[in-house]
Amino acid sequence: MKKGIDMYNYERMFEATVRTMRSSKITELNKKLIEKFYNFCYANGIGKPRVIKYVRTLRQSII
Repeated sequence: MKKGIDMYNYERMFEATVRTMRSSKITELNKKLIEKFYNFCYANGIGKPRVIKYVRTLRQSII
């Protein structure tokens, strides 16, 4: 993502999404797999908005 003004505050949204995922009822193994996945996404240049969508979708589909 380009550096500059983040008018949608994706950093805060991402932190809230991860916090929700970590406190959800899914297993520890699934939580670790989701964390590995979003780290992989960042390493490959996928932007925060898309990673937020992926994490939310994965968490909801596992529950």
